Amino acid sequence: AWEREPNDKKFVRVYSSMLISKAYISLSAESKVLYILLKNNYYGSGSTAVCPYDDITELTGIARKRIKQRIDELEAFGFIKVGVSDKNKRGKPANLYEFIGDWKDIKTDADVELAKAKLKDTEERKRKARERIEKMLTEKE
Repeated sequence: AWEREPNDKKFVRVYSSMLISKAYISLSAESKVLYILLKNNYYGSGSTAVCPYDDITELTGIARKRIKQRIDELEAFGFIKVGVSDKNKRGKPANLYEFIGDWKDIKTDADVELAKAKLKDTEERKRKARERIEKMLTEKE
């Protein structure tokens, strides 16, 4: 077949309704590529996938320091929910990505703006948490 190598038996299913949705169109290019990679790591049992950051960087070219931003974007727009798995292939805890359908609720420009605000709020809370940690560390010195 023209679309795969002869021994490749795996494919990623993405419906056209998702591709033309306001939520998907609003994602950054990196988040779209990350979503496809996560879907590729889905093995058909339940609705979850595991993919270590090292693999994400190697397979997508997304810099490690930007991966969490892309994950947050996929969460804010209703494509995934992040949990923690027992262990990854290296024996360490890893993110567990659950595929969800909340992206279907983003139908208007106002919904897109609400998702962007949610993403900005998440980034701001994380920035403040990092600042508090840095302040605590510098006070101990």
